[in-house]
Amino acid sequence: MANPYGKLKAVNADNSRSRCKVVAYAADPVLQDRLVKLASPLTDDLIVGALLKADGTKATTASDIAHVVVESAYEGQESVVVAHPTFVILAEDGIEFNSMEKASVIAKLQSLGFVIAGYEELAIPTT
Repeated sequence: MANPYGKLKAVNADNSRSRCKVVAYAADPVLQDRLVKLASPLTDDLIVGALLKADGTKATTASDIAHVVVESAYEGQESVVVAHPTFVILAEDGIEFNSMEKASVIAKLQSLGFVIAGYEELAIPTT
């Protein structure tokens, strides 16, 4: 596994490494994610909210999506932590759509079992 510690940089207002960027709600703190072991090491760094194919490479089309990253991963790692579709609600604004069409990505994530929350659902006052 590559050593990620040399790559981390102190930044302000950057939540690309923070789980709360993409996880709007977790029903279970233990079962909200799972570790996926890859057949070959990662070739790119991944930020929270990245969409992956089943083999761990970045998805380029909505039909390829198999996982949503919830912890940063670095080139050379052989595993990645992804969201569990049953126990989390994803924040729409935290998903890294890249150049994929938003509606088709959301439809694919919903077909995998994810619930997607927009700002309207996230901004509900609790007090």
